[in-house]
Amino acid sequence: MTAVLIVDVLNAIGGGGIVDGWHVLSELDLRPFTVPTGVTWPATEGDAVSWIDEAAVSEALGALWTLDATRAVTLGILGRHAVIDAVQRLAQGRSLPIVADWRVDDVWTDQEAFRERILPLLTLLVTSCRGATALTGLPIHDRVDQRRAARTLSHLGATWVVLYDEERGHGDEGHLLWGPHYETWLTGAVDPGIGGRLSAALSAAVARGDGLPDAMPAAWQRALRI
Repeated sequence: MTAVLIVDVLNAIGGGGIVDGWHVLSELDLRPFTVPTGVTWPATEGDAVSWIDEAAVSEALGALWTLDATRAVTLGILGRHAVIDAVQRLAQGRSLPIVADWRVDDVWTDQEAFRERILPLLTLLVTSCRGATALTGLPIHDRVDQRRAARTLSHLGATWVVLYDEERGHGDEGHLLWGPHYETWLTGAVDPGIGGRLSAALSAAVARGDGLPDAMPAAWQRALRI
């Protein structure tokens, strides 16, 4: 069975991170391989995290990345530089489609390291407009700004970019899929877990060899379903 490798945190109270990705991939009849980078739980001031031993994470990554069944990778919260090192090294050794869900509330993954070392590896980056602003320094107020931010992220290395706007309502076409000589706008009110679900659905598509423009409508509708 075709597999997708999920690298993300595990939420101790369920939902988000690895759990959402696992459910999406299972529904799509793909095998989810999972490597948790840490365990998060709600704390007084934001989420707290307990990191899993980085040597163990790197070893698990190496074992699963190189399996013939693994046809794509989806990245969430990586956390420490050793995990970023492992992803970069493995991607250079075996090129797989990589989809990343960059979350603006990820206070643990070094933003500069992600931008300089992970972005150039990506088949697809999924992030919010606020996340795009954090990565590019560009303010986003309208469609012109979204296109400019997507173009900048593409120049930084991501082949395809999804920018979703957390402030848009059900009827507003405020979410952008941007790629080589391509753009389309999508509607729907989104929640904080949209990035992880969409990343999993689109990683399933690229694992099967489907084109992102063709796969996007169904993946988007699946990600919107809570």
